[in-house]
Amino acid sequence: MTTNYGQQRITIDSQQVGSVRVTGVTYAPALAPRFRFHSNWTLTHYRPGPRPGDERIEFRVTGIEGELRTAEREPAVGLLFQLGERQGLRSRDYADEQDCELIIDLDWFRFERLEALRQGGPLQLWIKLWPTVRCPDQLLTMRVEPFAIRIPREDWLEVITAITGDRTDLLEVRYHLSYAARFRPSLEELVVARRAVDRGETTSAVITARKAITLMEAALTPGDKVTLEAVLADRVDAAHAKIYSNIAARIKQMGNIQVHEANAHEYSRAEALFAVRTSELLLELIASLTHDSTA
Repeated sequence: MTTNYGQQRITIDSQQVGSVRVTGVTYAPALAPRFRFHSNWTLTHYRPGPRPGDERIEFRVTGIEGELRTAEREPAVGLLFQLGERQGLRSRDYADEQDCELIIDLDWFRFERLEALRQGGPLQLWIKLWPTVRCPDQLLTMRVEPFAIRIPREDWLEVITAITGDRTDLLEVRYHLSYAARFRPSLEELVVARRAVDRGETTSAVITARKAITLMEAALTPGDKVTLEAVLADRVDAAHAKIYSNIAARIKQMGNIQVHEANAHEYSRAEALFAVRTSELLLELIASLTHDSTA
């Protein structure tokens, strides 16, 4: 059974000539987040005359543009455009669904805004479409009013997993091969933390970030008598060694509060992302400072 995220009727001069429904969303690899919205269109011939017996005429949808919105009358998140064959949608004299893919490109800021809106649950959005229509001898104006779509949490997480994987690959590329292996356990924990944020498990994400920092320290400090600050002091001045080791301690403290204090508040998405992103950047920094001191 095909999934239905939401649908809307299609009219020409107030006459219903079909419907469109959104059936899926997938991630399209690109330099920035790009998504494919899969849609199914049912188009029947248009009757230009007022009487039921008047002849119906065929028309074609030659292009589709639109907007993705956070609510019906809210500003657009981004622009939708048609992918693939532009002559593929035609009216029929019988009911028959035709597939069409609509693409939207986002930057990372707008993608994070969508994730903040979702808060770990299903993603609810609105779509407004402006199809371009042609027929043999007259101009037709097709209307598709804005309609809501609800993307289930599980479906959206499949898309997020692809993006999270890309981010992880980019993160690992920053590390020189001669020392990246030391921090692989920490990198793996940060992948887990990112996915926890995507699922809305924000407190779990902070606790996992704490574990990533702990594993990083264990890789650099053999024995209980050696501290991260002491290791860094051999690479930078004492003041900066203290600053960087204190940052690591504060991230661990964020996780410790949740583990050891029964009345600790649940972390927000912003707090969880702060812990995870700071851990990622700190790992990159410390790896670059220590790569030739403990090889």
